[in-house]
Amino acid sequence: MVLPLRPQAVFGRRKGCAAPQRGGRGPSRAADGKTVESMSVRELAAELYRQMKRVEELERTLAALPPGDARREALEGELREARKERDQLKRALEGSKA
Repeated sequence: MVLPLRPQAVFGRRKGCAAPQRGGRGPSRAADGKTVESMSVRELAAELYRQMKRVEELERTLAALPPGDARREALEGELREARKERDQLKRALEGSKA
């Protein structure tokens, strides 16, 4: 005798319960809203190029600011985030080539 599967046994949660949350910030998105996982190699390369240019621009802007400027801290945070995004795109592109 075969018993029918219950929905919670199939999906791992009961109907009406909240779906389990993913850790972290969620999927990285390109300028056009695509996630890194759904991009082609060409799109990844183009997005990486844009991100590299953004990092360079932020570095130039930061270097031009005087040491005691109030905008410096905000730009350093923005630069840190831009570098993280650039590094993530690099890893995704390297992984897609393999």
